[in-house]
Amino acid sequence: MIRLRRLAVPAVTAAFSGVLALQAVPAEAATVPVSTIDALDSPVGSADALNDCIEQHLNWMALPPAWKISGTDCAVTWEKTSMTNGYTSPHAVGDKVVNLNPTSARQAITWSDTTTTTDTYTTSVSAKTTLFNAVDITLTETYGHSYSKSNTVSETNTMEILPCYWGQWVRQAPTLEFGGATTLSYKLGGVATKSQVVINNSNVTMPDPDGVGVLTSSGGALEGDDAANCVS
Repeated sequence: MIRLRRLAVPAVTAAFSGVLALQAVPAEAATVPVSTIDALDSPVGSADALNDCIEQHLNWMALPPAWKISGTDCAVTWEKTSMTNGYTSPHAVGDKVVNLNPTSARQAITWSDTTTTTDTYTTSVSAKTTLFNAVDITLTETYGHSYSKSNTVSETNTMEILPCYWGQWVRQAPTLEFGGATTLSYKLGGVATKSQVVINNSNVTMPDPDGVGVLTSSGGALEGDDAANCVS
């Protein structure tokens, strides 16, 4: 006859009411791989990285809802590191006017000047978005109003032109120069970050519609045919 012997089981403390409790050991936080690009050194690579992220996001958005949980999304964020006021380089605006008369003349000159946004990326024509879009989202959330990608100013100003001279207005448009870094976050199911690309020196110079430009006159003595036609 086979005898069965009962094995002793260690007593469980009363605090667990007879239920064996297992305590999970916290796992170390997973390290997200991060690669970096400097837009000043690699403007084309920066634009390509931005375009790839946007393309990934559009593809993920097109997935059926049930597939998105296993798909990879990509989010673009931009963080401001600096802001300075500046001006564009001096450039001629309006027509060049000549005074062929023997006396000084006052001439009203109408001019129009358009300032457009520039950045440290080289963005191809096929780009789904631009650095400006990411910057504008952040600035709108921070300052409560959206910025324009371009701004046009038109005025009429009177200039006094000396006899046998020409005259033209020269303008420097006001700008806002933002320094920052762009982060491209690839996320599984749109939630858990798998990897990131950080683009440093993601800088944007945009028009300052509230700023005041610098308008100066330029001119000089007529030469060639204009000088020959001048009434002295």
